[in-house]
Amino acid sequence: MTSKKQIFSFVVLLLVILVGMYFFQFQSKHNDSLQSALEIAARDKKIVFVKVGEPWCPPCVKMDELLKSSPKLQDLLKKFVFVKTGIDNPEIKELQVTNIPFLIFYSPEGKEIKRHIGFLQEQDMIVFLEKILAEGK
Repeated sequence: MTSKKQIFSFVVLLLVILVGMYFFQFQSKHNDSLQSALEIAARDKKIVFVKVGEPWCPPCVKMDELLKSSPKLQDLLKKFVFVKTGIDNPEIKELQVTNIPFLIFYSPEGKEIKRHIGFLQEQDMIVFLEKILAEGK
């Protein structure tokens, strides 16, 4: 009887791990590599949107929550190749990020379009992203 319980427990644990791994792949809908994002942008003719932040930065966390929770921002993000990264990323260090949250945008050709430092409220972010899209194409 004990071995049946152990087998059952093992199967349940294995299923939990597999289900968790399956859903984890859908949680990360962004790149963390600027170089791979630039390659995707060139292929798909999209603008790269890089958001630099850290989990210990309250405005960064608030911006992440806003990007995840706003349906309008979610729709706009689909029009970009989105990179979410931190200040310790070697690709980011050469951008001379001085404050976070830090946003930087690149054309599909890899040329820098715009930079922004600081938090944006939802409506301001919507207007800002729509303007980037309009000017970048």
